[in-house]
Amino acid sequence: MSTAQQLGAVLDAYPERAELCGAIRISRGAEVLLERAYGQASVQFGVDNSPNTRFHIASATKMFISAAIVRLIGEGRISLQAHPSDYLPVLAAIDRRTTIHHLLSHTSGLPDVYDQPNLKVEMARLMKDGGRLIDYLTALPPMFDPGTRWSYSSTGYLLLACLAEQVTAQPFDALIGEMFLRPLGMNDTGADDPFRINPGRANGQIRRKDGWWNARNDALAEVDGPKEFYSTVADLDRWGKGIFDGQVLNEAGLEMTFSPYAEIGAWGGLDPSLRYGYGWFLGTDHRWIGGMTGGFRSALWQFPAERVNVAMLWNNERV
Repeated sequence: MSTAQQLGAVLDAYPERAELCGAIRISRGAEVLLERAYGQASVQFGVDNSPNTRFHIASATKMFISAAIVRLIGEGRISLQAHPSDYLPVLAAIDRRTTIHHLLSHTSGLPDVYDQPNLKVEMARLMKDGGRLIDYLTALPPMFDPGTRWSYSSTGYLLLACLAEQVTAQPFDALIGEMFLRPLGMNDTGADDPFRINPGRANGQIRRKDGWWNARNDALAEVDGPKEFYSTVADLDRWGKGIFDGQVLNEAGLEMTFSPYAEIGAWGGLDPSLRYGYGWFLGTDHRWIGGMTGGFRSALWQFPAERVNVAMLWNNERV
């Protein structure tokens, strides 16, 4: 039995096989070991998923933010030990002990914006009052002193994306396109606005006991600011190969990104032995990044010793 057949058999035997709705691609080096699609991009309209379907990737967008900041550090345009307001003055209210390193490694003490109660209501009020997301984020009270422990914070990464825009004088999506997407041929990846028609993009869905439901959009979807991205499993595989081949970051940048800076502890029910680099969770022989929002889940796993990528994009958030 070939490797592809073995992998297919494992997926076919998965106890929740009926819940699979999305696409998966597994490669080793230049060889694609498995590429499959499951379920429907739109249950409502009867459109099947395919390996080319575009999916919202949610917090997996952090791998682009991290890589952009690390590139700018390598170019001498940003310093790891600088305070964020050195590049974006509006961030002056953040604890003066906070550095770019703390934002990258989730050790800043800034709370996760997605943990804020009634976030959709807060965002609706912000837009009604003509406020800015960046002002809302900087006003969130810190949970602990910077550098004293680890706590996942999308807030810190949103601020890093805004900072990168300021340093490069480019919108974040244009910056990522210029730095990475076009050079790697990632033509099915970009900033995801759920209100704009995006041909080939899946709907966010939730399967419940009483059938399928359309999911709500991300709580920040309507607010001005850097957007989370969409992608395909083939494009995520291109990204993973670009990391292995040194096209995304040079050796110093890879070392910076994949060095462990903190233990995650009991966060999110994950393996407590996992450590965290810049944007990625780090295991003993693997690393991964993922995301989840209304109706979508995403993940990219890498096994560097074997140059294996596992890209998974689902439009049933319960997979």
